[in-house]
Amino acid sequence: MPNANNTEHHAAEPLEDHRLRVFISFSHEDSEKVQIIAEVIENNGMDAIYDKKGLQVGTGFPAEITHFISHAHIFLPLLTETSLERRWVQQEIGYAVASHVPTVPVAINCEPGEFLYGIQAIQLKTLDKTELEERLTREALNTCLQKSPLSGT
Repeated sequence: MPNANNTEHHAAEPLEDHRLRVFISFSHEDSEKVQIIAEVIENNGMDAIYDKKGLQVGTGFPAEITHFISHAHIFLPLLTETSLERRWVQQEIGYAVASHVPTVPVAINCEPGEFLYGIQAIQLKTLDKTELEERLTREALNTCLQKSPLSGT
């Protein structure tokens, strides 16, 4: 079992015979959008990992979330006006960046925040499933694994 306390992320070689794990960070107000993104990821032969039940008020940053982020091949924050205002999303972004997890932001009608400065986002005016299907491919995410500015490669 991987060490949940390991915060050093190592860029992986392309995983042609394995499913990429894509952790999606989002605000629960954007649940309908994340379901579409997760479907696109799954349809492209990858595993979409995201919090389906929500965080409980008053609880700390869950170890389970940090474990999933640090062991994901790709960290995908869904950025919307709503999610950019949410503390949990910002904490997850900060943790992923500090852990050097290759990051592929999807920004819908907003600009990525300062944590993601210098990282190219998939910019959309609206959630366009067809465009996502073209851009969130396994090949595109494998390229991110190899060239991520956060992975040190």
